[in-house]
Amino acid sequence: MKVRTLLQIGLTLVVLNLTAVARPAAAAPVNQDWILMKGLLIRLLMLPVDPFTAFARNEVGKRYEEFEKRSVEATHTGDCELWSDQSLKPEAGRCSCEQVCPESFDILAKFRPRMEPKNENLLHFLNDEEDFDEIHPRTLGYCWAQTTVLRDFGYLAIFDAENRFGAEIPNREKQPKAWLKYYRGLIRQILSHEATVIPGFKNLWDFSSDEAINRELRSQTVKTWRKTAVRLESLPLLMRSINQNEMRPEEIRAFLVQVRHALSLNQTPKIWFTHEEDWKSIHVVPVYEVRETSEGTRVCFVDNHGYEEVHTDCGRSVLIRPDGSLYYKDWDFFKDRYRTIRVMGFTPEDRYENVRYVEQLSGVCRKQTQCANIK
Repeated sequence: MKVRTLLQIGLTLVVLNLTAVARPAAAAPVNQDWILMKGLLIRLLMLPVDPFTAFARNEVGKRYEEFEKRSVEATHTGDCELWSDQSLKPEAGRCSCEQVCPESFDILAKFRPRMEPKNENLLHFLNDEEDFDEIHPRTLGYCWAQTTVLRDFGYLAIFDAENRFGAEIPNREKQPKAWLKYYRGLIRQILSHEATVIPGFKNLWDFSSDEAINRELRSQTVKTWRKTAVRLESLPLLMRSINQNEMRPEEIRAFLVQVRHALSLNQTPKIWFTHEEDWKSIHVVPVYEVRETSEGTRVCFVDNHGYEEVHTDCGRSVLIRPDGSLYYKDWDFFKDRYRTIRVMGFTPEDRYENVRYVEQLSGVCRKQTQCANIK
């Protein structure tokens, strides 16, 4: 191990020790602001060995462009069905491996519908105080993490309600701790961007409705927030929201082109935007459609603040009016009010996660077909 790395680890331990000394009294719950401060200090010290360094970003960019080119150039025939989690062992003999298990964004096609706003695709908890205060006090919101968890499960969780793979699941009644540990491990695999079979449950809503698993998912959501929002990569986003520079018409048009292109590649873009009144009110959501309406262009997304409208057709959206103004229909307590937003864009990790989805799903597909033995 290099001396520089050892020094960084040492400095990190010092910071952890100092923040532990300065930490509020045990009676006062530690909130997100405290996590943010400590997390950014640690990230600063660990920057040279952070997986999101310039070198790593460059490699992700190359892989993304490679997958993108393959998707654009791909030709498909009606005789060859793409692999999906509903066809665990597809017939690959009469089709090429690239047609059944493409290492491109085409392999996301059968999974993308799981990002549409339907009950079975949702988490059984909301991004609000009631659902998170018992886990960790919420001062800024966990929308960034909840969007990440939702998208990871949408693309990487292979639900196997009948346990067709024959997984050895601990008996819940006799071994409750072992049972929870087993599913905790599966949750962590998915949130590490690994395609994973989840036996015994039919979809995300079913899975997250279990009381013990629901609590574990909320706990892992908090940890995911630390890994996504609390990162030096996010600082430019925060600075842009603080400056509150209004998006120019050409920037809005360019953003819409990017979103539409990502959707055409079977992705569910993870975007952020800020309200006009408060720079801290950054909201992160997964986009599933761009729709033209009489009012203007709507960027439709699943809003993890939930409530009833999350289940409706484009019930949550950013409205881009013909004059270039941007509006977001706020949460239910604002009823029909629209709030002005100034700026929006893709989150820093959006491309990285999409590359991981392709790599993971293509790898699982090839293991389950005759392609596994083909170099």
